[in-house]
Amino acid sequence: MGQLVVHQIKGEASRLDKFLVVNIPKYSRSVWREMINNGSVQVNGRVVKPHLLVKEGDIITWSSLSRVCKTSGRQKTSSTALPLKIIAVKPDYLVINKPAGLLTHDNFWPSRQPTVVGKLAKKYPEILSLGDNPARPGLVHRLDKDVSGLMVVPRTEPMFDSLKRQFKYHTVKKVYTGLVYGTLSRTSGVINFKLDRSTSGRKMAARPLNQVGKSALTEYEVIRQWTNYSLLQITIKTGRTHQIRAHLAAIGHPLVGDNWYGTNKTKIKNKELGINRVFLVATQLSFLDLAKVRQTFSLRLPRQMTSFFNTLK
Repeated sequence: MGQLVVHQIKGEASRLDKFLVVNIPKYSRSVWREMINNGSVQVNGRVVKPHLLVKEGDIITWSSLSRVCKTSGRQKTSSTALPLKIIAVKPDYLVINKPAGLLTHDNFWPSRQPTVVGKLAKKYPEILSLGDNPARPGLVHRLDKDVSGLMVVPRTEPMFDSLKRQFKYHTVKKVYTGLVYGTLSRTSGVINFKLDRSTSGRKMAARPLNQVGKSALTEYEVIRQWTNYSLLQITIKTGRTHQIRAHLAAIGHPLVGDNWYGTNKTKIKNKELGINRVFLVATQLSFLDLAKVRQTFSLRLPRQMTSFFNTLK
């Protein structure tokens, strides 16, 4: 339990959420707002709203981040059969192979459903004290639920900060392998569409460069082609939500198994084939450790994909 008595209000930081950010900058304003809204922060013993105006003499108390984030016995994580393979265990970080079907994180902690964070926290509880978002402790990047592949998870604050900077400045190298519908006319290319939320708000929409949206660059190279299918090696120069999925769909070649960004025809085909995941895998991951030595990891494609290749002509 943390406690702070208001003695002096600096500048315009009289709103509770702003006051906490100014005086306890370890956590971001969004984290403080979330803690206030879920009742973890109280003023003079009362649950309040983020916009409350604090005054001298107020006593602010809050649950510590470790308490907010502690593992609950009610989690469903233990009941899941989805395997989470640990590729490397180092003093400062873990490298894992996230399976398709497992969420990287939930929007709540303790998680309401199985997640990467929930699984790792059982054996590596130190990750729960890292980061500035109680719902996503220790995470510096993510993979979509129905996508599999390599992820790095920091175990210490210095490694968390280092990886966060590396992702921010795009020095982490990630390579994906994906199977798409159709045969591409070019053996390699760059997809350059802006990305913005679609009108429904659930998906990302690829838009021309002269329209609103965030810049996004996706490079691809054709590894192998069959009739009506192409296997691609994909790298991204930016890390936008659903970037690869939205970009490939925008050029008319949605990923096999992608029912969010596929066409009506490919969605029907996914159902006919009985595919329950997106055929996209993070197969290579490279980053600097704390000694500034580049560490590189790679994966083979999962059996579900390679077995499917054997059915193609």
